[in-house]
Amino acid sequence: MESKEKHILLPLDFTGVSPVAAEHAYHVAQKVGAVLHLRHWVKNEKDLSSAEEKMASIVAKVKGIEGAEVSINSMVAKGNFMKEIASEAEKVNAMLIVIGTHGLQGVEHVVGTHAIRIIGSTMVPFLVVQEKAIGPLGYENIIVPMELQSESKQKLDLVARMAELFNSEIHLLIPKEKDEFLQNALDRNLNYAKTYMQNKGIACTTTLSQERGSEMDKAVFEVMEEKNGDLIAITNWHENKVLGVIGTDDTQDIIINKAMTPVLVINPKTISDFDLFGTTA
Repeated sequence: MESKEKHILLPLDFTGVSPVAAEHAYHVAQKVGAVLHLRHWVKNEKDLSSAEEKMASIVAKVKGIEGAEVSINSMVAKGNFMKEIASEAEKVNAMLIVIGTHGLQGVEHVVGTHAIRIIGSTMVPFLVVQEKAIGPLGYENIIVPMELQSESKQKLDLVARMAELFNSEIHLLIPKEKDEFLQNALDRNLNYAKTYMQNKGIACTTTLSQERGSEMDKAVFEVMEEKNGDLIAITNWHENKVLGVIGTDDTQDIIINKAMTPVLVINPKTISDFDLFGTTA
């Protein structure tokens, strides 16, 4: 039985993506039964009043979403937006951070490598969204690229939990490798993942892409289009740019994908120490 209180952190920059990020966060919080913590940091105290008005507006909008009521805790404070997120996540004991990104636009916004830097600053998984509203049924199709590292298999529990919450179908993907040894290892990971999902009663498909591992982002986008993917789940290997994994460039390209599909980003250090959304027992 799950008794541990759950918390989701939602940093807001009050740009166009903020209401969308709030909508995603609220729906996940409804499914999980989590407290939703909305936060914004201003550079100057003179901006506090205006920021509080904007925060109140977003809180009012999400409270109007149909379904289970979510407990909301909101705060506006002086600080550095980029630097405060990790410490705030620890302070509220967040199990997930939902954050909006703006593609390649702007300098002050959470974009590209800025998002990757923030994601790598904490062990908490991130749900990164663009200006695309969550569908009426949530995340129906989740795209999951599998890689050579053992953590690629271990992240499956986190992905499975999301699939159980939204009754999603999982679409597993591996790239094509010239090296027979590497291809066999990828095939084993794929088969392991398929069996894992089947044992949990989660619908899944498997795809062997014709793209190489060095172009995993292209493979992800192809499957996303084919399967109508509305969530991508990746491991953030920004510190481990090695063969068979999604590296910094791929991570950035996937996060700011043109389809604006949200991305669940899991840090390798998260997997052994973190229980996303609680246990499934």
